[in-house]
Amino acid sequence: MSQMHIHHRLNVNTINIKQLFIIICYPFILSGCGTIWGIKPPQLTALQQILVSTAIDRAAASMAITDSNGFKIEDIAQRLGKTFVEDKNFYTFEAKYALHAIKRRFLDLGVAMVDNREQADSIMEVSIGALGLDAAHALLGLPALNLPVPLVGNVETPEMALYKESTFRGLAKIAVSIRDMRSGKAKTQSMVNYGTAKVRQWIILLVFEYSVNDLMLPKEYSGLNHTIDALIEPKNLNR
Repeated sequence: MSQMHIHHRLNVNTINIKQLFIIICYPFILSGCGTIWGIKPPQLTALQQILVSTAIDRAAASMAITDSNGFKIEDIAQRLGKTFVEDKNFYTFEAKYALHAIKRRFLDLGVAMVDNREQADSIMEVSIGALGLDAAHALLGLPALNLPVPLVGNVETPEMALYKESTFRGLAKIAVSIRDMRSGKAKTQSMVNYGTAKVRQWIILLVFEYSVNDLMLPKEYSGLNHTIDALIEPKNLNR
């Protein structure tokens, strides 16, 4: 009987400690309001990949091709002739897509691409300055927390957002230089271009959600309210 009585008292004391700890912490937690920046992991979901690849497309599309004096080159195909693109050190999905986006840009301008370096009149080098996804969150309310409680373990508290604004942004920075195959001199001015893509979401009074994006997806894929969590919880992909 004494052992059962001690065990019962221990359970009561454990519950009281847990409740007391949460009651003490809640006033401080509820007063929290701020902005948190975080870099997303390299393994991306499909929606994250769309953000990054859209940023890449925009960086490639905004590329202005000029001569060393800054004047637009009217016939870039004639200026470059047959062009070989250096494709070493492009291993990830994002980097390979960026390289292909640059090739598409010049192919659309009529430039002839060759796979054999010895057949080329021009050599194109592509450098990646940035390819990634980041996020900003502004929260008024209670953030989700994992609280360690003595004798109990971790207590998980859900996020309670009176107002929350989240912005997810894909960013690409791509540099391109083109030189003559034989002389090594530049045939164009070096190009550095940026591209971005965004998704924004608002949560009001815990349950009301609204999101907008500039991805210009086909109409049947334009609703992202129910897929925004894919940006927050990335899944591992086998590549």
